[in-house]
Amino acid sequence: MTFYQTLVTYYDEIFPLNVVTQQFLCSIFPKNSCLLDMGAGTGTMSLALQKSGRKMTAFEPDSSMVEKIKQKNTAETEHILVYQKGMLELDEISESFDGIYCIGNTLAHLQNEQEIFRFFQQVYQHLHPTGILILQTVNFDQIKKLKTFEFPVIRKENCIFMRKYEQNGTYIRFVITLKTQNESRSNTTILFPASSQTILQLLQEAGFSHLQTYGNFKKEAFEKTSSAFIVIGQKV
Repeated sequence: MTFYQTLVTYYDEIFPLNVVTQQFLCSIFPKNSCLLDMGAGTGTMSLALQKSGRKMTAFEPDSSMVEKIKQKNTAETEHILVYQKGMLELDEISESFDGIYCIGNTLAHLQNEQEIFRFFQQVYQHLHPTGILILQTVNFDQIKKLKTFEFPVIRKENCIFMRKYEQNGTYIRFVITLKTQNESRSNTTILFPASSQTILQLLQEAGFSHLQTYGNFKKEAFEKTSSAFIVIGQKV
């Protein structure tokens, strides 16, 4: 069993629906919007938005996560469309959307500025006129100043979940550990820590305008010390 096959069992316990994030997305995307969740995980947010009147499509590259979304789909009356695809495979579908969001630091899994720009270009092409892209990453402007950064430990009834960043030259090693009653397993992923200015520049080069930035999903202003970087861009 792979690490993610193990993780998916506890994923919804570790990361339940974030109502503040849901409210933020609903404030940007009105009812009846056709939306794409890029990096959907187990589909918790996609299904919540579908129930609130949006028409959802989910992209998720991990097969274990996709299977979990499909299980939830079976139990729901309002189904979402699910693709087992990554961020750079958007051009493999023909659909276009009113909005696309990529949250939860998913963007950092792209490995350089060229890949990020390609992703932005594909998103731009798959948005309707005046369509909106929402991105959320960790505030890497702050993280890159530190040799190691550890997130608060998440303790749940059935597991303990730990995450940390370790500097690795241009990149960051993202080390996650899942402890259950029966075992402890770890996984390491290499992330590309794009700065806020780099992301804004690449969005503009891809054609996005009316850029708005926030430091969290409560719509507080983005500052150097913000824990997150959130940006909204519009197709023109």
